[in-house]
Amino acid sequence: MLPFLLCALLTSVGATVTELTVTYNCAEEGSHGIYDEYAAFNGDCEQYWSVEDLSVGTYQYSRSECQNPCVELSVGRINLTDCINITLAVTCSKGNLTERRVNFIGLLLGLITFMMTVGVVLLGCYYKRRRNNAQLTDPSQASEGLLV
Repeated sequence: MLPFLLCALLTSVGATVTELTVTYNCAEEGSHGIYDEYAAFNGDCEQYWSVEDLSVGTYQYSRSECQNPCVELSVGRINLTDCINITLAVTCSKGNLTERRVNFIGLLLGLITFMMTVGVVLLGCYYKRRRNNAQLTDPSQASEGLLV
């Protein structure tokens, strides 16, 4: 109910709300850094980082607060202990009230590379088997005694 009221309030005062979804590449080991250029260039705006509506970081007026899984937080940037999906809300009250929400989706490159490799190998096996089946059912092969 609260998000609906907030959205209705923002709409009634002429606020602009923008929402994006972006993927980010997670590190194989160590902390996972996320950087948002818009937030970095709007350091005088309030910045809220959340995971499933649970606040993990806040940047307001050159001060930052950071809770697990946040390791480090600065304007437009957060470092995390885990590769997770996280949302950044940047709220600016200069002139018209604006809010920009970015949903960051974490991708483990090692896992993606492995899955793509397995997919290519399986696809190659499929086409090889299909080609062999086509050769076995080819009538021209029967005269050479190749059909079973």
